[in-house]
Amino acid sequence: MQTVRFATYNIECLGISSRKPQPDQACLEAVQETIQSLQADVVSLTEAPDERNFLSFYDAKLKSEFPHMAFLQTDPRSNHNAAILSKFPIGRWQVHSKFQAGQKNSDFTRGVGSADIEIPSAPTRLFVHHSKADPYYATLMSEHERQIKLEQCQTKRHQEWSGLTDLAQGKEGDNGANPKVLQLLTGDFNDTPASFAYHTLSTHLQDAFLQAGWGIGPTYSGFFQAYRIDYIFAGEKFSVKNYNTICANYSDHYPVTCSVAIKK
Repeated sequence: MQTVRFATYNIECLGISSRKPQPDQACLEAVQETIQSLQADVVSLTEAPDERNFLSFYDAKLKSEFPHMAFLQTDPRSNHNAAILSKFPIGRWQVHSKFQAGQKNSDFTRGVGSADIEIPSAPTRLFVHHSKADPYYATLMSEHERQIKLEQCQTKRHQEWSGLTDLAQGKEGDNGANPKVLQLLTGDFNDTPASFAYHTLSTHLQDAFLQAGWGIGPTYSGFFQAYRIDYIFAGEKFSVKNYNTICANYSDHYPVTCSVAIKK
C-alpha cells in the first residue's frame, strides 16, 4: 500500500444556522481553500450542512480535486451531517442506524457514517463520527448537581464509545465485517484524552496524534483553546506518520491530518 494522507475537519455547518440560512461566500471560499491546502487524499468532514448547500460547496471547487464523495445524513434533524471526500473511488457507504442521532440510547452522538475507500491493494473502511458536547456545562445548576450530571454523561458516553469501538473493529453486524478491510475512525469526538470514554477507544485503536504528533495538539479554536477533541484513530495494521494540526480560523475547530501505510 502506498502512503495515503487522511484528514478530518469540523466545518461548523459552513456558518449556516436558523438565523443565517445562507452561507457567506467568503467563508465558503476560505473553507474550500483550507481543505485544498491539507494535501490529503481522503478527507472526512463533520458538521456538514444540508445536502443542497453541501453539494453546492463541493461542486464549486472541491469536486475536481476529490472526484469521489459520500454525503452522510447522520443527523437529519439539524445541519450536523457528515461527508467524505476522496481521490480514490468510494464503494459501499452507509449511515449506521444504531448510532444515528435521535435513536434510543444515542444521547451524545450526532451519528456515525462510513465509506469503503478503494485504495489499491488496501481497501479501507473510513468511519466518521460526531459526538455532542456534554449538555450540562453551561446550565444553571449547583456545582454538586453539575458533577452528578457530568458523571452520568461520561457513563453514557463510555457505553456509546464502546459500541463505536466494536463497530470500528468489525464486530457490529451492520459493519459488513471483513478481515481484509482496514479500519480508520475519524471525527469530532467532543471529549479530551483525559476522559474514560477516550481511554475506551485508545486501548483498542491507535491515536494518530500519540503515534506521530507532538506538543498538546489542540484542535478546538473556541473558548477552551487547549482542547484536543478531534481525532484520527487507526487500526493496528496501520503505521502512522506525519501528524499535523492546521491552525485555520474559519471554523471553531482545526483540521488534523496524518499519513498512514500498512505495517510490514
